Amino acid sequence: MPADPDRHRQEPAQLRPEGAGAHPAHAVHLAGRTGALGAGALCYNGAETGASGRTRRRSGTVDGARVRAAIFAAGELYDLERVRALVGRPDLVICADAGLRHAQALGLRVDLVLGDFDSLDGAALEAARAAGMAIVQVPVEKDKTDSHLALEEALRRGAEEILLVGGSGTRLDHTLSNVLLLPECPVPITMTDGKSVARVLRDGQSLAVRREEGAYLSLVPLTPAVTGVAASGVYWPLEGATLRWGESLGISNRVVEPAARVSVGSGCLLVIQAWD
Repeated sequence: MPADPDRHRQEPAQLRPEGAGAHPAHAVHLAGRTGALGAGALCYNGAETGASGRTRRRSGTVDGARVRAAIFAAGELYDLERVRALVGRPDLVICADAGLRHAQALGLRVDLVLGDFDSLDGAALEAARAAGMAIVQVPVEKDKTDSHLALEEALRRGAEEILLVGGSGTRLDHTLSNVLLLPECPVPITMTDGKSVARVLRDGQSLAVRREEGAYLSLVPLTPAVTGVAASGVYWPLEGATLRWGESLGISNRVVEPAARVSVGSGCLLVIQAWD
């Protein structure tokens, strides 16, 4: 009889950073719902979220504003300056494995490095330890990716908006896995690699998208049918459209006004602004 592939998998209830005490704020839960922000050219309901220079806290609000978290995954980044503008100064920074190199390239203070460390080289990991960073090593054989665990930890620490950086790259399986985390997040999330910025719209939501030089605007259904789709301020406007799996009607539009507005009636829609 073939061996059970899950028999050796480990999913402990929680892990703590190396050398950390028992304070629950430092525990990393390997189960539960993910949570997740938006920044830059995309903004929900026309209200842009800007960079924050506020004092960091682990939960709740910061000076009465929403807590912004940046999650750095190990995928490629293609335009560091665009990413820098999107990231700004987040209240919480969590790195998934080799995503640490991106946070360091941006000069950010890192709150937690989490992963099975199959992509972060040993010298970089030792340097992080020597710098006193909080580090959590999770099992290689587990039921969630490092990025998924980092998103869950950000939500557990009170993040109300999350930017996922470096969630795409040469591994199509990881890219799709990260994209499909977006609609499950109970708070707003943005995903970027510097050449694309992606957000999710759900039933009845709308999104303002600023015009950016050379950018395309694509609308991709994440449910079998997304109905009541409207897009104004674009080259090919839509009104009451239905976007379905297996169709490409929403791909490679352009914003022609200072800002476009996209809205949906029902379903889940991925809104992507992308550059060549």
